[in-house]
Order: sequence, then structure tokens, then C-alpha cells
Amino acid sequence: MMSVGNKSKLLLIIAVLLVITVLTGCSKDEIQYMLLVKEMSLINNMEVEGELSIDISGEFIDRLLEEEPELEELLQYTEGLTLKYKIKQSNDDNIAYVDLKFKYGELEEYNQLTEMILDNNEGCIYIKISDITKLMENSEYFTSQEEFKEYKEEFGEFEFIKYKYIDGVVESLTTEEQRDMIDKVKKIIEEIYKGYESGLVKKDRNGYIFEITVEKLIDTLIDFLKYTVNNIDEIEKNAYKLIDDTPDDVYDKFAKSISYYMSKDELKESIKEIASETRADKDEILEGISGIKEDMKYIIGLIPNIKVTHKLGKVKDKEYIQSNSVTVEHESISVNVNNESKIFEVESVDITIPVDKVKDIEDYMSSEIEIMQEVYEDIPGEKTMVIQKDLKEYIIYYNNYDNIDVDFGEIDLIIIDGRSYLPLRFVGEKFGETVGWEYQSKTAYIQRGDVRITMEGFIKDDKTFIKVRDFEKLGYNIDWIEVSGEIIINKK
Repeated sequence: MMSVGNKSKLLLIIAVLLVITVLTGCSKDEIQYMLLVKEMSLINNMEVEGELSIDISGEFIDRLLEEEPELEELLQYTEGLTLKYKIKQSNDDNIAYVDLKFKYGELEEYNQLTEMILDNNEGCIYIKISDITKLMENSEYFTSQEEFKEYKEEFGEFEFIKYKYIDGVVESLTTEEQRDMIDKVKKIIEEIYKGYESGLVKKDRNGYIFEITVEKLIDTLIDFLKYTVNNIDEIEKNAYKLIDDTPDDVYDKFAKSISYYMSKDELKESIKEIASETRADKDEILEGISGIKEDMKYIIGLIPNIKVTHKLGKVKDKEYIQSNSVTVEHESISVNVNNESKIFEVESVDITIPVDKVKDIEDYMSSEIEIMQEVYEDIPGEKTMVIQKDLKEYIIYYNNYDNIDVDFGEIDLIIIDGRSYLPLRFVGEKFGETVGWEYQSKTAYIQRGDVRITMEGFIKDDKTFIKVRDFEKLGYNIDWIEVSGEIIINKK
């Protein structure tokens, strides 16, 4: 339902083409289905009308309400919930507009939910807060008039809130460059997989039907992997051809839109290495692929019965229809999600980026954090720092104030021989410590009144890094959560 920026749109389309190849194959009907997907993905200006319905039922819901009766009001929104949406999208201007209405339960008329504008040039989304405010005012969201009054004072005068979801935009490919690359990728995929068929796509009078279950997905994946291994020479040759045929400036734009950039030569060397290893271990790899289903037998038994159906058709020139349904059946719960829409290609769309009465949510959150920091900074009590090792990010919770996080951000974390090191001054000062430096001995220390605690570590970028466990010298509690990769530092 939402547009993506040009910088990632091409990558998305190519990924879709590859996924479609895995799931649909390259028979006559499968190729026609793929061509229709490609045709729709390259529409420059479109309008979409559709409905998305969600229904959740079963004994599980009944038991949940018995145990948690306070959830009844929340769960009523899942009973016959239907979202009605209208979308205007311009891939030329890299902008989209979404209008959302909803109804649930026994409601016959739709209620306005909100309107959204996505500006992918700046990486911003604008959400119409005035509609949401009316909904909350008429519901029991606020526990008191005073609470609603405070909300109105903060947001009441604004029409939209603005959220920036991309920090900086990579140079995009032009529409012609996108089409040219997609055509090249499609032709090469068809050449490589010309003998591969999935059998999952069927033609009907209105277009094409694609249907899959968990078991079918695994069977299809196994067939696809076997075909890929058996035809690795053809895949390697065509991959080189695609790289060589892509102009350098187009390749650079595309490659830089991916988080991990590789030059043409680096990419070709990587493909060569993968292909060589595949040829060398072909029999072993094929044996492993054949055993996937047996190896996953236990896991498959735990997965709910899931069925996904996608229908796609072209009604007439510049008008398409599509529907998607997902059914999940598992013991005492049933979930059904259905989406039907009509897509119209149009000459142009008129979308205006809001300028007046816009509240930047980033500025609001920053100011709220500053206020909370001022309020809680000097209040004695238990503090906990949670550090995500992989992301190198931290959050500080003030546990004696209802776990309100008042500080978060990035943290320098170094791992050497499996041991984690943190910057002493940064962490110490977050916990209210006085951190000093002894120039003569070149050691850092913590000063608590007349007591000086020396902290040994190493220096990098003018910072002293110490082992995480060494914070225990300061009376801190240290915990590790291996599954999530979190370090927990607690001070009372």
C-alpha cells in the first residue's frame, strides 16, 4: 500500500523478479505472469482503490478474554476489521498519497482513520494528526479531560506530524535506467531458468492465480536450489554478462543504494568463488538439498497451516485488478487476511507536500527526552543501561520510575578475542560518576569523595576502554543475554 523511494525501488523490483522466478518458474504462463508483474511495477503514475479485511477467531481468543477481560475493548477492533484505502502514487515525482478509512464489528459506515503523504525525495512521511485526534477524542483513549487537554495543547493546532525515515538520499537511477536494468535482469533470469517450472501459477479467464502452502514452498525451494546447482556454469556466465553490459555509472548508482557496496571486479570475483565452490562440492550440496525436507520435518509440524493466494489480471488498457489472501489455521486460532484492489494508470497525480501546521516528531521526541532527563537526572535510584552489541546502541532505564527510558543513542563498543570493552568516561558519566585522568601514570580513575578507584584499560581515539566486567569494581551488576546479544549494566 505504500510507495518506496527510487533508490530502493529498482532493488525491490529485481528482488521481486528473483522471488517470482523461484516461486513461478519460466513456463509460458509463468513468464506471462512475470511480465504482468513487471508491467505494473513500472507504471509511472497510478491510482489504487482497495479494501483490506482482517478476521481473527477461535477458542484461543475466548480463553484470552477469560484470562484478560480488559482486552475485550482492544480485541473488538479485530472482529470484522476492514481498511478501505485510496492511493495516488507518482514514481516520476517519487511521492505518494494514502487515504485510510476503517470499520469493524457491526459498523456499517467507514470512519476516517488518517491521510498520509510519503515524500521519498526527502525520506519523510506526513501523517494527518487532526483525523487521529478526532478519533481519540470520541473514544475512551484518554482517561481524563485533563489528559486530553494536555494532548490538545501539544498537537491540537497541527494538521500533520512529520517523521523522517531516511537520513540522506542516495542518487537515484532515472526511470529509463531502471527499465533498462530490469529488462536485462529479466532476460538473463529467463535464459538461466528457461527449463525450470514451479507449477504454482495457473491461468484463468481474468488473469493468473498463484497459490502456495508451506509444504509447497519447501518443495519449490528444493527444486529451485537443485536446478541452480546443476546449472551453475550458465548462471555464472550470465551473471558476468549482466555486470559487463551494465554501464559503470548505472552500476555505481545501483550498487551504492545497497548498504554493502562492491565494485564490478569485486562482485565478479565473489561470484567466481561461489561458483567454484559449488562445482567442487556439487554432489555434497545436492545431497544436502535433498535432505532439507526430512531435516525440517519436526519444524514443519510446528508451523501453522498457511495458505497464500495471489490473483492478478489486466481488465483493460491501463486498468488492473489484484487480490491477496492469507489464511492461517493453527489449533485453536484462525486468521484470515484478504486484500482486493483495482489499479489505474493515469496521466498525472496531484499531491501537495504539507508546509503549514506540521509538527516534526523528531524535534518533539528530542525535546521530550531533554525534559525527562532534566527531571530524572539527579533523582537517586536504580538505573539500568541496556546495550545492543550488534547495533552498538544503548538505552538507559530509570527503573524506579516505571521503566521510562530517558536516554538512548549510539555507543562505542569494541570486541577483542570475544571480550567486550566500553568507553569508561561515557558509561561512567551516564551513571553520575566523576571520571578523571592521571597524567603521570596514564590511567583513568573514578573519584567518589576521598576514594579514588583506578580503572585499567587501553586507549583508542583518546578514550579509555575497559572490560565490561571491570564495572563490577564500581559495584555495578553485569548481566549478559546471549540470545538477543544484550549487555545489561545496573547501578543501584
